[in-house]
Amino acid sequence: MLSTPAPRNPLHTREITFQGYAREDGLWDIEAHLRDFKFHPFTTGGKT
Repeated sequence: MLSTPAPRNPLHTREITFQGYAREDGLWDIEAHLRDFKFHPFTTGGKT
């Protein structure tokens, strides 16, 4: 059984997208994109 729902606030969302392409030479190309979203200010590598 699930617990009773409580108020909550979003913290972090991560999206990973992969796209595959068939090349004319018979090989494939795969492209990937990683996107992170934070819902509050944060510091990384000395930058905000």
